[in-house]
Amino acid sequence: MDEDKMKWHSIIAPKSNVYYSCNYLYPEMFFVMFALNALLKLRIRDLAKAKYIYKEAMDKKVIWNETIATIRLFQAEFVKCVKGTFTEATFARWMNVMNSDYISIKDIAGQYVDLLNIKYINMPKEKRLKNLSSIAKRIAEFRYDNDHKEIKGVVMEAAREHRCEPRAIKLQGIEYMEYFGR
Repeated sequence: MDEDKMKWHSIIAPKSNVYYSCNYLYPEMFFVMFALNALLKLRIRDLAKAKYIYKEAMDKKVIWNETIATIRLFQAEFVKCVKGTFTEATFARWMNVMNSDYISIKDIAGQYVDLLNIKYINMPKEKRLKNLSSIAKRIAEFRYDNDHKEIKGVVMEAAREHRCEPRAIKLQGIEYMEYFGR
């Protein structure tokens, strides 16, 4: 932390041992975890220049890579949070979904993740906890989800019509509130 950052954040803080935090909704964080896994696989393959994932992960250029370690630490902190939220059985099922080798989120519509976030926000707290595992599974299996198919179709059509990127399309009725309590 330096003087300029303190001014920009309008805070007074120590210059070392500074910790940042952020708030995420579970559906979006599940998506982020899948995305980070995909990006890490690409980075590992690029660094190792090997054909097999086990060899790649243990390659000397990969195993001590600071960026990869930082991302994995971030993911581990989130997993710790989820573990404290889920029952042991639900956590085990969630880990199976999150660690599947066959998940690709390359073609997911961001608006679909927004829809899941909004649905999550609007659930009573008890229902949110019960639905977290199924939300992760919906994101992992988005290609088979009718809500995703509908949103993807509407988004692609609107993007063609307005000659813009699909991510620039905002769907009516999928808007975040300024603040929502726990």
